[in-house]
Amino acid sequence: KAGVSANCELPESIIHKENENMKYDYLVVGAGLFGAAFAQMAKEKGKRVLVIDKRSHIAGNIYTEDVGGIAVHRYGAHIFHTDDEEVWQYANRFATFNRFTNAPLAKYQDRLYHMPFNMNTFYAMWGVTKPNEAREIIERQRKEITGEPQNLEEQAISLVGRDIYEALVRGYSEKQWGRPCRELPAFIIRRLPVRFTYDNNYFNDRYQGIPDAGYTAMVEKMLDGIEVRLNVDFLQHRAELTEIADKIVYTGPIDQYYDQCFGALNYRSLRFETQDLPVQDYQGNAVINDTNADVPYTRVIEHKHFAYGQADVLNLPHTVVTYEYPADWKQGDEPYYPVNDAKNGALYEQYRQKAAGERNVIFGGRLGQYRYLDMDDTLRAAIGPSIGKCCFETDSDVADAFFALLDPAMDERIEKRGDKYHIDLKAINRLWLLRAGIDPSRIDVHPDCTKCHPERYWSHRAMGDRRGGMAAMICLTEDAL
Repeated sequence: KAGVSANCELPESIIHKENENMKYDYLVVGAGLFGAAFAQMAKEKGKRVLVIDKRSHIAGNIYTEDVGGIAVHRYGAHIFHTDDEEVWQYANRFATFNRFTNAPLAKYQDRLYHMPFNMNTFYAMWGVTKPNEAREIIERQRKEITGEPQNLEEQAISLVGRDIYEALVRGYSEKQWGRPCRELPAFIIRRLPVRFTYDNNYFNDRYQGIPDAGYTAMVEKMLDGIEVRLNVDFLQHRAELTEIADKIVYTGPIDQYYDQCFGALNYRSLRFETQDLPVQDYQGNAVINDTNADVPYTRVIEHKHFAYGQADVLNLPHTVVTYEYPADWKQGDEPYYPVNDAKNGALYEQYRQKAAGERNVIFGGRLGQYRYLDMDDTLRAAIGPSIGKCCFETDSDVADAFFALLDPAMDERIEKRGDKYHIDLKAINRLWLLRAGIDPSRIDVHPDCTKCHPERYWSHRAMGDRRGGMAAMICLTEDAL
């Protein structure tokens, strides 16, 4: 594999920087999908890049390995899906994707239910065959929750009713997160697909599939011509490595980068038990979740079923299955899922603010940004010029509406001045973007107040009946890399 070194020790010439030409534009810490994509695009721009990883292989958690002709997802199932044409075209530069469609099943007691929740699920649950029949049952059960859902249990019931929550959500979620659903935030399942059609496709995205040759081969192509060194721990060689590149792209845990100076962020971990079985087909589906609370694993993965349309794989006389067990995380364990609760959110915000002061370090990926990422996550957001808190003055009825929508502890966003209220619309919009899962570092807020600057912007409050239109544009500058 050209460009890949498995040396455990750093080359002496790099440590001592004997030749100034050895200095890189970017040191990318982590050879997973984020790091590989960044490195590939930087190289394409003519930048000199070194990629390191403390593991013995590239591709991070999407790493696939060949086991008797079957591409096994060592760190759990990964299905590439996106609605972004540009992302899809980019991925297809490095892999040919099959037509695999994610249609998992869920096992509760001794019955199987289709996921996501759709008419097949509702038929198995209640025997209904018409969408309006399912809607009536769900709407009746949803009335149990009044107001904004405050936790995962209330959110689930507000989406699919009590029956489905108890059978298919509660046990799985509590095993996955190691906490009662009433203690978990609502947004964990805010995106849970619910359909009133007989459609078992879990994703709504236009594009979906798995690389025919596996993810490792895909990432290997992305890193073609780029120097890669494995078994290198950045944190153990920080002083030497920091000197050999102008900028660092860090995809490891952000708290560990700062020696956990504010405290340790919390994660959930996973344990995988993989078996090679002498049968052609074990369960007939790629993924079957187990929602029974008394069963310790959350799902069983049969890897050969990811090889959609590949008869040579599907007809092999053996199969490989993986049982996935959630686990509490402790120092030294592999972190998989950030625990996005108020405590860890506040702690991450301290690290994010510290990271914002870095001029030569870019934090990326699920660990660097402390959030779970789909493989196509490239979201950015910008809040343009608008009336500011300084000038957006309202009566109590408008303020009360915001308080009801958000929460009473909004002093910094809603401020009472005399008998009027001043509301920071930009800060509230930013809050909604954060709650939707957009990384704080990817949200830009323009500081201008339109009323304060009538020479630049139209403002009804400043100009009265005079009317005009404004347009805004978002772009990435050439030096964004």
